[in-house]
Amino acid sequence: MYVVQTDTFEGPLELLLDLIEKQKRSINEVSLAAITDAYVTEVKSRASFAPDEIANFLVVASTLMLIKSRSLLPNLPVTDEEESHIQELENRLAHLHRVRELSGHISERATGGNRMFERTACYDLPALFYPPKEVTPVLLHERMRALMRALPVFSSVRLPEKTLQHIISLEEKIKELMTRVEQSFTHSFRTFMGSVTEKSEIIVSFLALLELVKQGHIAVDQGNAFGDITIQHKPQTTT
Repeated sequence: MYVVQTDTFEGPLELLLDLIEKQKRSINEVSLAAITDAYVTEVKSRASFAPDEIANFLVVASTLMLIKSRSLLPNLPVTDEEESHIQELENRLAHLHRVRELSGHISERATGGNRMFERTACYDLPALFYPPKEVTPVLLHERMRALMRALPVFSSVRLPEKTLQHIISLEEKIKELMTRVEQSFTHSFRTFMGSVTEKSEIIVSFLALLELVKQGHIAVDQGNAFGDITIQHKPQTTT
């Protein structure tokens, strides 16, 4: 038989799990604290280690020493990183223990003889599609016609109508107001707006009025609060 052997089979986790199983302890922080001395003694008793493996044994040993120190000194503060190392060691041991259990089942399967079965090929049957007996050409034709009738006819679908609203820009209102003022020396804002009731257009028109005043093209006058605004054209002088 061909035997697979690896250099890391007897690694630090294998050693620690062996000690736990020999003492019939569970894999938890309390058991790890109790097993620390046995682990350190076992590591010291070994004659030699491979240079690339000694660090792994020392990492596990240091984590075990931390667990035992905390069990003896409950108020011993530990960092988040140390806490994560303790939790990681427990998780890795639990996974290794589960692998050992499953490997035993695999070994039993491997030595128990052939357990694979295959379907016997039907060489006497041609490679054709065999529909159920109740599926007839007439039934397939009826089902296809029903499916086609159920599909929506897009040509008869009436799309909802929407009215596009023209958005008045500030530039358009400036040009329109300037043209009206140039044609008539004096004008009023109320006359300029006429029958417009849209609040947005009134606001844009008023902003156009203010911009032309700022540029010096027109002069405005309002006799009283909320009264009409008189607009007067200011001809540009050249020097």
